[in-house]
Amino acid sequence: YEPTVASHYLAFWRMGIPVEFVCEEDDLSGYKLLVVPMLYLHRAGIAEKLRRFVSGGGTLVGTYWSGLTDENDLCFEGPTPGEGLTDVYGLRTEEIDALRDCDRNHMIWNGKTYELRELCELVRPAAENGAQVLACYSD
Repeated sequence: YEPTVASHYLAFWRMGIPVEFVCEEDDLSGYKLLVVPMLYLHRAGIAEKLRRFVSGGGTLVGTYWSGLTDENDLCFEGPTPGEGLTDVYGLRTEEIDALRDCDRNHMIWNGKTYELRELCELVRPAAENGAQVLACYSD
């Protein structure tokens, strides 16, 4: 988890974009962008808060391994991200591959190939909101 959060922070830092860390209790109305890397566990009320943020014009950026369990670490039934957030994220996770340390997968984005490791998700765009595919697995 920490390396994923750090990599997102560093990307903004390198571009000179200030970053603030917020808690789920914080008011999000003053933000235009919310990045939630590996939001694996959803505590009560977070799904509705994210939905309000997006419906209010905010941009939500999530990553792999998000929306899988409730606050008791019990997996959501049905599609993930759970708690009905497939429309908010614009996708449905169909498969999660936990790669061994020696295994790699690859994706193509803007004509360039990037190496993937650790966790890889096969996702499908949620047709109801016009989501567009930006990257695809190459393997």
